[in-house]
Amino acid sequence: MSRSKLLVVIASFIITFYAFGIRYTYGMLLPEMMVELNLSNTEAGSVYTSFFILYIIFSIVVGFLSDIKSIKKIVISFLPFLGIGTFMMGLTNSYLSSLVFFGLVGVGASIGWVPLVVWCQKTYPSRRGFVLGIVQVGCNLGWSTIGLILPYLISAVGWRGVWMVLGLSLLIIATPTTMLTHEQEVKTTNSYSLLNHFRSFTKVLKNKRFLIGGLSYALTSFAIMIHLTFFKAYTVFELGIEYSLATLLYGIVGIIAIAGSLFTSLYTSRIGTYYSLIICNVMLMLGLLLITFSTLSIAIPIIFIGVSYGMIWPLYATLVKDLFEWEVVGSVMGSWTLMCGLGLSLSSFTGGLLADIYRSYKPPYIIGSIFALISVLLICYLGKVKS
Repeated sequence: MSRSKLLVVIASFIITFYAFGIRYTYGMLLPEMMVELNLSNTEAGSVYTSFFILYIIFSIVVGFLSDIKSIKKIVISFLPFLGIGTFMMGLTNSYLSSLVFFGLVGVGASIGWVPLVVWCQKTYPSRRGFVLGIVQVGCNLGWSTIGLILPYLISAVGWRGVWMVLGLSLLIIATPTTMLTHEQEVKTTNSYSLLNHFRSFTKVLKNKRFLIGGLSYALTSFAIMIHLTFFKAYTVFELGIEYSLATLLYGIVGIIAIAGSLFTSLYTSRIGTYYSLIICNVMLMLGLLLITFSTLSIAIPIIFIGVSYGMIWPLYATLVKDLFEWEVVGSVMGSWTLMCGLGLSLSSFTGGLLADIYRSYKPPYIIGSIFALISVLLICYLGKVKS
């Protein structure tokens, strides 16, 4: 790897480390926040929904821009929103302010995946699986590392201080690293205007593979977010596990997910993206069912869910390039993120609503496992669709 190319991967690694770490810090701090801010499960899920609504809207924007503009400039422009919004979460004092501040985090987080996976794949077109595996490890290390040290951070600075530390350190570390990267400027002409590019992209929207792949992405995202949003609350409030141990278990899922990322980079080229996605979703389905019904150790479902989590994101990013040309990869990834984001946001809200209605977190987990199964069936069908 040349130095200039390596910096692209390093910057992407750091940004995903923070973007995903910050995203899932909400779930890890949720019980403490619910108690102090007096949030119901539905309100807590709605705060996450505000994040994802703005996240998916701006992911579409940055996805389209990634096909015709400098990705480096796009990333630098949106990083401040991620850092400032995270810092402001430490100052929230109500349900409404939490909606606003975490929504601002969602705006900045839109550059935490779509433009980065496009940037890395274009930088290393012949080693796409490898570099995406590295970037995904950054995602996993972000929330697993935070999960491991969070009990100590909370005792030292409180949950509010955690948000502030994350926001400031992101701005201090990620911004200068990204500015050191080198990217050839994209010269915009009439043929590559956003309007003309959008007109060309409308043809992709009619492709069956676009719709089937995006729907599978949405269902898988719904399933995994049930666990990531409510795991700590489920283990604390329903299973009776202590706060610190539940937080530790949450972080361990991220460490296990590294194995899933490595599996993606090492074996996808051998067994193919389709088979890898089937394995991913089957493991997710089994993990959600086991954590709901099994009387055995909680370690087994955590392993299944962790490995599948590590596989999900790079696999769908790889699938985009397997199905479509470079000229529309960013736009497709951004549009699929819309579908993914709908699954994520509906998961948080629906899961919280079901938990309030049934006074148990098991119904949301059951729904998530069903959606994972449907996603498996869609992937099987996608492999047979030509256009």
